[in-house]
Amino acid sequence: KAIMESARHSAELEAAQIADMGVRNRQKMKDNFAEKAPSMIKAFALEIAARYGSKGGV
Repeated sequence: KAIMESARHSAELEAAQIADMGVRNRQKMKDNFAEKAPSMIKAFALEIAARYGSKGGV
């Protein structure tokens, strides 16, 4: 019984660590997006505007 309790406790700890890693990774992705998205969107907009302008757009 003690072995089963120990194994269960270890599994619970590991599951908690994995969940915590997931939370941290999601936050890291959100932070990266918030930091890089404005410049990426600006670059996309400039590229689209340049293509539109080269085709005789207004």
